[in-house]
Amino acid sequence: MKNKLLLLLSTTTLLLACENKPNEEVEHSEDVADTNTQENSSKIEDDIVLFNNSVVAHTDMAEVQIAQLMELDEQDVNAEEMIAAAEKVKLDIQDRVNDLTHLKAVGNGSEDFLKAAIDHLSTVERLTDIYIDFADNLSVPDSLWNEEMGKLWLNLAEPVFLEYEDSYELLEIAQGNFSSLNDKDLVPSFDKTLEELQEETQ
Repeated sequence: MKNKLLLLLSTTTLLLACENKPNEEVEHSEDVADTNTQENSSKIEDDIVLFNNSVVAHTDMAEVQIAQLMELDEQDVNAEEMIAAAEKVKLDIQDRVNDLTHLKAVGNGSEDFLKAAIDHLSTVERLTDIYIDFADNLSVPDSLWNEEMGKLWLNLAEPVFLEYEDSYELLEIAQGNFSSLNDKDLVPSFDKTLEELQEETQ
């Protein structure tokens, strides 16, 4: 009887152990799944921030370079200096467009944000052509422009500058939507001053 009781107890213990083991495995699997989910979520959030920063870095630098061309325009530098500066900016912008074209979009609304950035940089490139084409006229102080020079600027250059401003606004909207759709407080640096941007890019 005692042996039967011991056998019964050992069998019961074995059954309990077998019953507990699946539960422990399930709990462990759930813990692992939760950990993996948290890690994946954290990685996605990091990727979203990294994607945002990559796009903004390119667009910010484009603004710095356009501002520098505008400063040269204000100084009425000679045509050779303006053309050299504008061609250098144009090549850099082309590289940035290429980089963004190969950048993987991450997060909700990221494709629209990326497209807006590429469109804006393409407009910046067209602006560099304006500075190249009008280099001779820009070397002349505005007060000395004749009527023909003014008409040329109004008809050929002004539309590109308006397109540039519009694409910039669309870029800001796209970045704001991207931030909102991903519930991230992504602070754009579009509103920074030229001095701040130049300090960061030096």
